[in-house]
Amino acid sequence: MAQKSAIFRKVRWIFYAIFTVVIIASATIYLTVRASLPQLDGVVSSPEIGDSVLLERDRNGLATLTAENRLDLAYATGFLHAQERFFQMDLSRRRAAGELSGLFGSVALATDRKSRIHRFRARARAAISRLTASNRALLDKYVAGVNDGLKNLDSKPFEYWLLQQEPQAWAPEDSFLVIYSMFFALQSGTINSEQQKYYITHSLDPDLAKFLLPARTEWEAPIEADATAWQPQKIPDAAVIRLSGGKTASAMGKAEAVPGSNNWAVSGKLTANGSAMLANDMHLG
Repeated sequence: MAQKSAIFRKVRWIFYAIFTVVIIASATIYLTVRASLPQLDGVVSSPEIGDSVLLERDRNGLATLTAENRLDLAYATGFLHAQERFFQMDLSRRRAAGELSGLFGSVALATDRKSRIHRFRARARAAISRLTASNRALLDKYVAGVNDGLKNLDSKPFEYWLLQQEPQAWAPEDSFLVIYSMFFALQSGTINSEQQKYYITHSLDPDLAKFLLPARTEWEAPIEADATAWQPQKIPDAAVIRLSGGKTASAMGKAEAVPGSNNWAVSGKLTANGSAMLANDMHLG
């Protein structure tokens, strides 16, 4: 009996030890992750701010910034972005510059090689050199805000703990790289987009095809003068749109409908001002 009692005590102490280690580890992980969350209350002082800036969040956490001037607003925006989304910002700049392997190692080398050929970091630096003084001042304030927002976190974002890496400071060209990173989301490395345009122009009603693929839009600002003036496109008749629904799918050799983005339309008969309403979600990554 005495031997069984001793064994029971040893098992019990081993259980207590394991339980204690688990509790301590869980508490450490929880406190570390919590420390990496953005600051929600209090006052932050910075020599980069000329006047006071108010940051408010609604019950869903959506932020609203109120400032007296654009420079202060740019700084506060950068501060907010870094506190809430620095790792995602880091991924975007590294994706564009071909520097993901700096975080993930050799597993990302193939992706980096494909990205490097575009020389987006060099292009970003060249674009910055051509900024006006006022725009460069805004960019510099934003960059200062990003770096201060990162420094003001009580702990680096948890993703860096998982990767055993340290976050790198934000540079002016990194803001351009985030924009350039959308190239990989909005452009195709294959001939798919050209095929789709071909099917649209050869299978749909000409008026509908012209409406869907205009030569230019009112929002374009070409660097060189364009001889083709913008003209508003007339929306094709509803019957044309309705009858064209499955033609593109069949022209592409697919029996099922070609998937699109989320969208909806409301007739003008149901709106207060008599105008139709159209909305869609572009599914940007």
